[in-house]
Formats: sequence, C-alpha cells, structure tokens
Amino acid sequence: MTESSYDKIAEIADYLKLSISAEEIAGCFTKLNMSQEEIEKTTEFFEILEERKKEAVVNTCLKLSRLPLTEPKTFSNFDFSYVHS
Repeated sequence: MTESSYDKIAEIADYLKLSISAEEIAGCFTKLNMSQEEIEKTTEFFEILEERKKEAVVNTCLKLSRLPLTEPKTFSNFDFSYVHS
C-alpha cells in the first residue's frame, strides 16, 4: 500500500507542478519515521489539494468563457404582461 501511496502522491505533485519523485517522497517519509496511518493521511491531504486545483481551473475557465452563467433574457422567458401598449 505504501508504494501505491508514494506513486499517488508523486502523480498529484506532478499535477500541482511540484517536482518531486516517488523515491524522494519515500525517502522523506522514512527519514521522518511516518507510520502507515500518517502516510495515508498525507495522501488524503494531497488528494484534497488536487481537487481544489481542479475546481479552481474549472472556475477560471467558466469566468473566462463567453458562456452565460445566468439564464439569458430571451422572448421565451419574457413576461409580456408588463407591456401596456
């Protein structure tokens, strides 16, 4: 499980533009004498960071796009009862 955790953290770190390999992560965790539970919590933390980054990218794309974020005003949803002529 720890090897896959190291690989998972390395993949997420690559997505976050952090230059660290699975071997470096494993060496750091060994140097810090981290338990399996601590490694799993660290993996969960990196997964949360990855999700936040993905949400930020999507929100930025939506803000920069020309897609309307609200329902555009068209004649199909226009209320003609306000016209008095």
